[in-house]
Amino acid sequence: MSNNQEVVKKTTNFIKRSVTLKIGSIGILILLLLIPAGMAILIFYTLVFSLSEHMHFNFAYILSALAVTLIISGYAKAIVANPKFAFTIFGLLTILYSYLFIVLQLEDYALIMGSVGLLIILAIVMYMTRKINWYEVETGQQEE
Repeated sequence: MSNNQEVVKKTTNFIKRSVTLKIGSIGILILLLLIPAGMAILIFYTLVFSLSEHMHFNFAYILSALAVTLIISGYAKAIVANPKFAFTIFGLLTILYSYLFIVLQLEDYALIMGSVGLLIILAIVMYMTRKINWYEVETGQQEE
């Protein structure tokens, strides 16, 4: 193998390891889901704002949340081809948008409820990721 071929091979392997964000067997699926889902979540706020100019805010919020939740869940089902995964995404987004709606309605207590909610979410994420071997993820090696 020539020197140029070795450089290309090493560079390709480095890029593959860098881009895939492997945690278990999830791989590049994370990137495929996150970019369009992030765009849909950003569009949610524009949709709420534009619809609330023509109808009551509560109805505009519910329509926007439903549209974004259905789009992201449908996209997740199309990529993974697993209805259970899509229903899980649908459930999580429904809980998230419901919680945000309730916080928005609480006016005087919105800051404290938002802070407590973020603390609970952080605690859940920390609890669920406590057993991930981050050194294994970083080096790309798997235990057998």
